[in-house]
Amino acid sequence: MDATHFGWLSQLQKRADYARKSALGARTATIAKELAELAALYDGVAGRAEAEDAATERRRVPPSADKDGLIRRLMARSHELLSQARHLSDRNRADELKYLAGVYGAEAARLKPGI
Repeated sequence: MDATHFGWLSQLQKRADYARKSALGARTATIAKELAELAALYDGVAGRAEAEDAATERRRVPPSADKDGLIRRLMARSHELLSQARHLSDRNRADELKYLAGVYGAEAARLKPGI
């Protein structure tokens, strides 16, 4: 395993651990669930065993996925959440989705090189 690959896996594991800790302190169950799924996504890309849970399997990315693919996936989820928020009449739920969209967008930005 070369140093670049090890660094990538280490970064994914740190982001997964952070998402998991954030889920524990989330203000709503919806946010906690989404952050736990984000952690599972990172674990899945890194090939960690925790991602094998059937409930998070739908978010899993193959371990061979490249960095650009993960960034695209995070950005797509961010756009999906924003789109859902625009169509809701429940302001609290829409605010939750906007917050989560921001989380996914920020995670994508953290993974982009040079940022």
